[in-house]
Amino acid sequence: MPTRPRLAVVTPIYFPPSHSDVIVTRWLQPLPTDREFGWPPPGHDRPRTDIVSMYIAQFPENDIGREVAERHQVPLFSSIHDALTLGGDKLAVDGVLLIGEHGDYPYNEWSQKMYPRREMFDEIVEVFKSSGRSVPVFCDKHLSYDAASAIHMVETARALNFPLMAGSSIPIGGFMKPWTLPAGSDLTEAMGLYYGGLEAYGYHSIDFLQSLVATRHGGESGIESVTAYYGDSFWEAEKEDLWSEELMRAAMAQAHNCSPGDYRDNLSGPKAPQPFGDQWPAAYCFQHRDGLRTTHLMLQGHIKDFAVAVQDKQGEVFGGCSHSSINSTNNYYAHFAMLDAKIEEFMLTGKSPAPVEHYLLSTLAIAAAVHALKQPGKMLETPEMAFSYQM
Repeated sequence: MPTRPRLAVVTPIYFPPSHSDVIVTRWLQPLPTDREFGWPPPGHDRPRTDIVSMYIAQFPENDIGREVAERHQVPLFSSIHDALTLGGDKLAVDGVLLIGEHGDYPYNEWSQKMYPRREMFDEIVEVFKSSGRSVPVFCDKHLSYDAASAIHMVETARALNFPLMAGSSIPIGGFMKPWTLPAGSDLTEAMGLYYGGLEAYGYHSIDFLQSLVATRHGGESGIESVTAYYGDSFWEAEKEDLWSEELMRAAMAQAHNCSPGDYRDNLSGPKAPQPFGDQWPAAYCFQHRDGLRTTHLMLQGHIKDFAVAVQDKQGEVFGGCSHSSINSTNNYYAHFAMLDAKIEEFMLTGKSPAPVEHYLLSTLAIAAAVHALKQPGKMLETPEMAFSYQM
């Protein structure tokens, strides 16, 4: 019989329901409800690949990684090198899951948690180099909090010619209702609404909306500038109509978890450490090189969803809401079952759901947006995002 592809897991931490748990645990033992979401793939009674090793950096009191590894007879190694070589000298796996989310790490001055994704990635790459062979790497969420590190990761993958997949689970999870915007449409403006932290969930909103607008006529042209607002500057920008109230209302109408009443009366700040006091809400406004404007509003306290609205050149508005909230409540974060299916297909084929440029643009966009909050109302040019791609 042919050998089943073998995968290594590299992660900072493993507790319920961390990203390691919702990705890896259901890979080792899919939930009965995962079938509804395409995991394992139709026609298969288990995944087509095997997780054969793990490296976990931190073990807090609520760790379950050691127990999960023992229960499923997955060796737990003390270094990334050994997890990829299975304790030997050369690369001994066919793919790597780099799940660099959660864990005890400091925040920088822009309130970005400094997850060691780039550092873990570099250790993985060292094994590739010493082995003379590379395999596909999946990097959970954005590539790095740091723009230079993200660019380095993409350039390294290109130089060593290995497939690199990243991205949010929110676009993978689909919509509450069918998304009806035709691909190839001419668009003028788009809006994303979100809740939670300005970076961690702001990234989800950016990646979600970007996955939609990048299908527009001509594809993604790149982003030339970002302007951020919060507190008083937010309300001043709203009065000046710097974004479309029609789109905001259209997106808000799509939200599944939305508090009654005027959103202005419901707002509250996120729990994560932030350097901006109690002045809320916040907005990120991007100007794309082809004239498209995209705006992301953090409406913590009013909604608990990722909702979007897009306007085409004829003035027609298309709205939608991510299915992730329902999946999280009823099916233990079942959008990650859908993500597992995408990751496995990537591991088997080397083809990611989106071009690597998409993952890079979303990463650079959230980094630029968070930095822009230090200078609210000031337009900052973003030459690092002057590249295009087609979804």
